[in-house]
Amino acid sequence: MPRDKEKGLIVLCFGMLFGLLAFGTFFFHYVESWSYVDSFYFTAVTMTTVGYGDLVPHTPEGRVGVAIFALFAVGFAFYSLNVLARYSMRQRIEHGHWLKKRRTD
Repeated sequence: MPRDKEKGLIVLCFGMLFGLLAFGTFFFHYVESWSYVDSFYFTAVTMTTVGYGDLVPHTPEGRVGVAIFALFAVGFAFYSLNVLARYSMRQRIEHGHWLKKRRTD
C-alpha cells in the first residue's frame, strides 16, 4: 500500500475511534442518565475490554446498546491497532534496509 494511503488510513482509524468514543459517551449519558465523565469512562473501559464492573447499564436500552456498541467498538479498536502495527513494522523494515545499505556504501 502506498505510504500516503497508509497514513490516511491511520488518520481515518483514529478519527473513527474518537468518533466511537464520543458516540458512546453521549449514548450512555442519554440512556443511563450518567454524567459525561462516567459515560466517557464506561465507554473507554468497554472499548479497551478492561471492564472493571463498577459501572453497569441498568436500563434495557443500555444493556442492548452496550452489547452492540462493544461488538463494533472493540472490533474496530483491534483493527486500528493492526493498521498501526503494520505501518510501524513497515517503517522499521524500510529503515533497517536503509541503514544496511548506508553501512555498506
